[in-house]
Amino acid sequence: MPAYKNPKKTRQYTNEFKAKAVKLTHLSGASVKGVA
Repeated sequence: MPAYKNPKKTRQYTNEFKAKAVKLTHLSGASVKGVA
């Protein structure tokens, strides 16, 4: 297999950001997909 020069990087989100996203889904009644 060839070596990749630019490996894919996944974003690292803070726990605060994740908690805020979860709260948004509960408060507004929005779907998880919509918040994402």
